[in-house]
Amino acid sequence: QPCLAIGVGETVKTFYFVKKIAGRVERIKLERYGAISIDEAREAAGAHMVGLASGHNPAEGRRESRRGITPRQIFDDFLLHRRKRRGGFLADSTKRGYRYDFDNHLAPLADYPAARITREQVAALHSRIGREHPTAANRVLALVGALYAHADDRKLYIGHNPARGVEKFPEETRERFLRPDEFPKFMEALAETPEPWRWMFALGLF
Repeated sequence: QPCLAIGVGETVKTFYFVKKIAGRVERIKLERYGAISIDEAREAAGAHMVGLASGHNPAEGRRESRRGITPRQIFDDFLLHRRKRRGGFLADSTKRGYRYDFDNHLAPLADYPAARITREQVAALHSRIGREHPTAANRVLALVGALYAHADDRKLYIGHNPARGVEKFPEETRERFLRPDEFPKFMEALAETPEPWRWMFALGLF
């Protein structure tokens, strides 16, 4: 993969994207060897090449991230600009759910620079929540991953995603029935669901 390099230290090997950009040789850290595979490092370097071709300088994104965009700032942008698969903005009820998880579980990391949050920190947080609430822990882990992916899509942050590689807790399936007060929201969501899933969910309900 062009521009992919690996730096070998005494105890750690680290992948880098190295390329001359705007007259300056940029050496952009991707991730340490072992935290990501060689194939993943190739993909990351390829993504930087694609970004350069479209006019985006990954080194500037790195410098911006070091200046300190935080998960809280990313989250605010996430609520404002995140769209559902069919193109609509998030419903207020969905935003409230995200806000609850963020305020109650991600507050300890919310104001750190996003670039300095490690996978080990996210794994420790996931483990602590999961001791009593494994489903909530998995939901928070998914939110962290979604925030970093959103930041990357919006060019707010270019770098590692600390939720990547953290193993989720197994979840037990459970059965329950819709309450009468839940029917309006269920039918609203059902109307936005594409076929054939719309009819499968409706059949399951009846």
